[in-house]
Amino acid sequence: MGKNNIVERICNINSKLWHKNNKNIDDKHIVLVDLMVEHPTYIMSSCIIAKSIESSKKKQIVGILNSKRSNYIKLINSYGIKNTFNTKRERFKLKIIIKTTALFVYYLFKILITRNILDLNYLEIQFGDLLYDSILRKYGFATIKRIDQKLLFQLFVGVSLIIFWDDYFRKNKVDYLIAGHTVYLQYGIPMRIALKYKAQVIAKRAGEYLYAYKYNEIKESNYSDISIDKMYFKYILNKIELKKKVIPEIHDYYNRRLGGKLIDHDVLAAYKDKILIGENEFRRLLKITNDNPIVVIFNHAYQDAPHGFKLYFNKDYYEWFIDTLHIIKEIKYINWVIKEHPSLKYYNSNINGLKIIREQKINTDHIFIAPDNISTSSFYNFTKGIVTCNGTSALEFSSFGIPSIVCGDRYEELEFTFEAKTKIKYEQLLSSINKLSLSNEQVEKASVASYIYFIYLGKKFNFYPDAPSLGLDENKYFEQLEKFLENNQFDNSEFMIDFTSLGKFLESEDKYLHKT
Repeated sequence: MGKNNIVERICNINSKLWHKNNKNIDDKHIVLVDLMVEHPTYIMSSCIIAKSIESSKKKQIVGILNSKRSNYIKLINSYGIKNTFNTKRERFKLKIIIKTTALFVYYLFKILITRNILDLNYLEIQFGDLLYDSILRKYGFATIKRIDQKLLFQLFVGVSLIIFWDDYFRKNKVDYLIAGHTVYLQYGIPMRIALKYKAQVIAKRAGEYLYAYKYNEIKESNYSDISIDKMYFKYILNKIELKKKVIPEIHDYYNRRLGGKLIDHDVLAAYKDKILIGENEFRRLLKITNDNPIVVIFNHAYQDAPHGFKLYFNKDYYEWFIDTLHIIKEIKYINWVIKEHPSLKYYNSNINGLKIIREQKINTDHIFIAPDNISTSSFYNFTKGIVTCNGTSALEFSSFGIPSIVCGDRYEELEFTFEAKTKIKYEQLLSSINKLSLSNEQVEKASVASYIYFIYLGKKFNFYPDAPSLGLDENKYFEQLEKFLENNQFDNSEFMIDFTSLGKFLESEDKYLHKT
């Protein structure tokens, strides 16, 4: 009851600004806003972006819901967004079910014949990657080993989404889609179909900073909205004075990150309230009795959209980890330390690195699991290299001169990682990791890329208090939000400057929302 009262008070404060009548709205042209991510900052940021477009373009806002939770619906309504619909209800209409069933049978036979999920596509729209990742996330799987009822159910869901959204975009003039995510079936399919029908897609993430990326063409749909801006990367590298400015700035950021002082679920899980120890103590803790070098393998959260970036030679993170284990078990002159993903607990996972080691019957005295209570900061002092598929650990450790082997395209063309584009190349790199090194130029490139990813891409706005995207205590956050709104009247200059700045980005040709 207390939480409901707080939300009521929040909505009363919020509605004073956002319920101002916007005249001359064109109800034939739509700003479609994805409100399916049940997280307050995701919902509020999407609503604010939609209101900015409504204000400048005079287009009607239509919200996509996936929940009946009254508190979130009230929060959405407090922005003056009343025109909403729930895709689950719409997809159960008879006409949609009949079309879905026919197309489902076609794709089922295709999977049975080819045994390939990832290449499934509907006309020019690929959706096999979205289906694959949705199955992992929904059921906590690490990989897909067989065709079962859960796969078939998600295939039916995916096909019904395709049928529904293709019909919706064909019948309605959608000029903008504000996407909550670009991965998984329920978010990725409307995003890709929107691009097919020439709508602009604004993909965004909300945390300490608001990140946004504009998609305009269907060929861009497989490009991750959290990719590093390569054009700006090259620009900074060619500007000596700018480069001198940004490198100290990113290392100041890293000091805060490694100290667990940022509001980010991965940062909090990896660094906050963890034990910082040196190499000798770490070796004693793991009972490492030899003098061989230590290399850390940063395992992934297997369910965290493995196809958000391209994997060079594996179908998912589980397969990558198994390949890695079978290669390193023969490389006995290195102590390999497996560091589990800090946020694995948030992904409904039924497996981890230790279980996979036991499953694969790997019993050696040179492969270790790092204790969860050890801060990732410890490894910067003694690891000779790190291994990841597409993780940010490659970005972070390379910035401190520590070589990183990667098996995906996230940092392609940035020239500070060692890329294993084939399994043979991967074996070669792992065998020689203790001899790899980075030049000063490569460390500089990693620092510039870090600056772009962590600082430049994204802007801090005075719209709502920060919140981690996973592991949020909603009750505490709503209490914090109420105080924030009470202390930050929306007619003040800081808010108006931020809202105007957001509007300028939406009007501009810029692809990324950035700091300056």
